[in-house]
Amino acid sequence: GARVLSYAELAARARRLATLLENEGVEPGTVVGVGGPRSADVIAAFLAIELIGALDVPADETWPAGRVRDVLDQAGASVLIAAEDAGALAEGAAEAGCRIVPFAAADGLDPWPGEPRLDSLDRPRYVLFTSGSTGRPKGAVVEHQGMVNHLWAKIIDLEMTDADVVAFTAPLGFDISIWQMLAPLLLGGRLDVVGDEVAHDPVAFARAVDEQGITIVELVPTMVRHLLDDLSPESLQSGGTTPQTPRRPPLGSLRWMIATGEELPAELSRRWLEAMPHARLLNAYGPTECSDDVTHHTVTAGDLRAQQARFTAPP
Repeated sequence: GARVLSYAELAARARRLATLLENEGVEPGTVVGVGGPRSADVIAAFLAIELIGALDVPADETWPAGRVRDVLDQAGASVLIAAEDAGALAEGAAEAGCRIVPFAAADGLDPWPGEPRLDSLDRPRYVLFTSGSTGRPKGAVVEHQGMVNHLWAKIIDLEMTDADVVAFTAPLGFDISIWQMLAPLLLGGRLDVVGDEVAHDPVAFARAVDEQGITIVELVPTMVRHLLDDLSPESLQSGGTTPQTPRRPPLGSLRWMIATGEELPAELSRRWLEAMPHARLLNAYGPTECSDDVTHHTVTAGDLRAQQARFTAPP
């Protein structure tokens, strides 16, 4: 939204949240639930939990209370820090016997004065739960060194700098949320928190990319397809726009589109490269248990020509 935090303000907010959590009995090794919509407070809470050596377990605001209960109960979370209007999060936390602490309770507290309590890189850092498509959802425990390795893999492969602006679009329970939150902070870059009302609307999202100067975006291929469909000249000319969006957003600031979470079809890759030649396309894949992505491949026109040749070659 309209809230802007400098690095100093983000650090101060994280340390106030660390004070709040320590006052609630959180110590190294404690599992802390973090819930609510994507926000600056969610990011500050992740940093606060790291400061005091605890573990983060995200709880998405869209989950039903039963899912929240199961996740917090399995993870052994003792505290859930969340927005004040917690809804199903509060209900699920109560059923799991987990104390609910609002972000606002940190307002006015003194910043936590200590040094980060990281005594080992193999210390567990966060717990993310699988979708449950192969049975009951299971908690994947990721160590600090795995998380950091993946952050630097993103930075290196995307050639990120402090000039980059990363869109934070992922639900809290989705593993890509971790790198979206943290990678730009390692470089002094900017993180743009995009709410669902914009992230789920291709035209509104494209406008946000343009207005905010976003340079790196990660979407599932289905959303990439919708983005191309809704922003095509044919779609806009046939009424696929509103009086507030009379022209096609150019996405001129975009350097990278990362496709993840689903198969990336060659046909969709070709459409992207033709429509957005200034923005490279990265095909990413990886399981939550391996600290997120384990493969990155930059899709090129040469890849598509080679694939076409393989399919059209005589037997």
